[in-house]
Amino acid sequence: LQLGGTTTWNERLTLHANLFHNRVRDLIQTDMDHFTVVNGIAAYTYRNIARARTQGLETGARWQASPALALNAGYTFTDSQDLDTGAELTRRPRNIARLGMDWRVLAATELSLRARYQSSELVATNAARSPGWATLDLVVNQKLGRDVTAFVGVKNLFNRQRDFSNANDFAPVAGRFLYVGARVSLDAAH
Repeated sequence: LQLGGTTTWNERLTLHANLFHNRVRDLIQTDMDHFTVVNGIAAYTYRNIARARTQGLETGARWQASPALALNAGYTFTDSQDLDTGAELTRRPRNIARLGMDWRVLAATELSLRARYQSSELVATNAARSPGWATLDLVVNQKLGRDVTAFVGVKNLFNRQRDFSNANDFAPVAGRFLYVGARVSLDAAH
């Protein structure tokens, strides 16, 4: 069951929200309690959850603060449960939040920031939890003509990475990542 909607005011502010309630039979999920390590790589099996429930709220907002500045935010709350045991389902964080900004610094230059936060999540039925984490991404786009845009960016600016010595840590695998590139538009309508 889902109930949601979107509304926009003055073409500058858009809000959306979605409530959800799901009952699932025979949910297959990774069995985090029983795994083997082969050559340093964890091999997992799966288990069946006879009856499960997920419910929560997804929200978002986008505000065009000025012709050069747009801000956006999103939040997801998830409550999950194994209906036979009453236990929380694994690998489903309760809270995820996102913030973003797109700022046209100059006529042909745009700076974008994206932040993401994820709360801790149950990893195994023995109550082990993966810690919460946050990342920040940054990209600068520079138009070089009508059809070409160059970009340079940093994903995971503060280098938040999982602790590989902790089997219960499911933070990002990749640390800080720098990238450079270009996009070419092949739109024949120009």
